[in-house]
Amino acid sequence: MKKIAFAIFLTGLFATAPLCAEESSPSTRFDQLKQLEGTWSNIDGKGLTISFKTIANGSALVETWGSAKGRQTMTIYHMDGGRLLATHYCGQGNQPRLRLASPPSQDVMAFEFVDATDLDAEESHQHGFTMEIMGRDALRKTETYVTNGKAETETITFQRVKDQS
Repeated sequence: MKKIAFAIFLTGLFATAPLCAEESSPSTRFDQLKQLEGTWSNIDGKGLTISFKTIANGSALVETWGSAKGRQTMTIYHMDGGRLLATHYCGQGNQPRLRLASPPSQDVMAFEFVDATDLDAEESHQHGFTMEIMGRDALRKTETYVTNGKAETETITFQRVKDQS
């Protein structure tokens, strides 16, 4: 009887293992990012807005940053096989490409530098970022930029703008 109970235990343990791995798979994380669709404003008094919109039949998510001065940047998230990629179209005119790294937790996504196009050797560029989804209506983004080999990091917290209609 003990052998049967142990076999049932092991069957249940192995049957749930793929589910645990699936919870933090890149495609599951992409679906989580899509839930950010809408407009967000920063709560740190910097006059920034960020918006998320799915395009291309849900296969890409566009993140657009706007400043009080009218400057915009854009990051496009999409799957590439089993990888989640983000291409950042920077105000400096370069395009760093980053990939989802092993997630530190369910609510934090870390992206790391892969390569970039139109990047001069000494030019500032986005080298990594994390996104922490803090419930349905709060988001914290920490970005690291590298200039001349020196890294600078900034964290900005956003709240979802409620629909005014």
